[in-house]
Amino acid sequence: MMKPAGRDAKETANGAGWEGGGEKIDLTVHEQYVGFRMRIVQLQFFQLFYQVPDFKGLSPTDVSVLLAIDANPGVRPGQLTEALMIKRSNLSKLIVHIENAGLITRRGSSSDKRTFGLHLTAKGHALAKRLAVAMRKHDLDASSGLSEHERLITLGLLGKLSDNLRAKLAHVDAD
Repeated sequence: MMKPAGRDAKETANGAGWEGGGEKIDLTVHEQYVGFRMRIVQLQFFQLFYQVPDFKGLSPTDVSVLLAIDANPGVRPGQLTEALMIKRSNLSKLIVHIENAGLITRRGSSSDKRTFGLHLTAKGHALAKRLAVAMRKHDLDASSGLSEHERLITLGLLGKLSDNLRAKLAHVDAD
C-alpha cells in the first residue's frame, strides 16, 4: 500500500493519531481512501465553522443556501436540492425558517404558476454579504496549511472528483 504523499508512515489523517477512549487507534489502512479523508476533513472544517462568531446559530447548510440564493436570485427550491444535494424535505423546513426570519421571499413564476423562485430580502442580502466574507476567511483559515497554489490545486481536484461522481450518480439514477 502506498502511503499518502508528504506524511510520515506513523501519522494519520489528523496529523496526531486517532484518539479513541484516550488511546491511539491505527487507521492507517483508511488513509488510502479518498472518501474517508474527505469525510474527516469535512468534519474538521465543520468543527472550525461552529467556532466562528459570524456563523452563530447557523449551520453550514444554512450558509450555503443563503449564499446560493444571493448568487442566483429567483432560484427554485428544486434547483437548490439538486445543486447542494439537500433532501427536499430538509430544504422545505429551512426555507420556512429563513422566510420567517425575514431573510427571503418567495415569488411566483410568471411562466408557471405552480413554481416559485427564492429571493433575498434586504436583510437577507446584508446577512449574505457578511457571511460571504466570513466564509472566505473561515475557508482560508481552515486551509492555511496549504500554499495558495496547493489550495487552488486542491479545489481543482475536488471539482474534478465531484464532476466525475455526479456523472456516475446520474448514470446510476438512469438505470
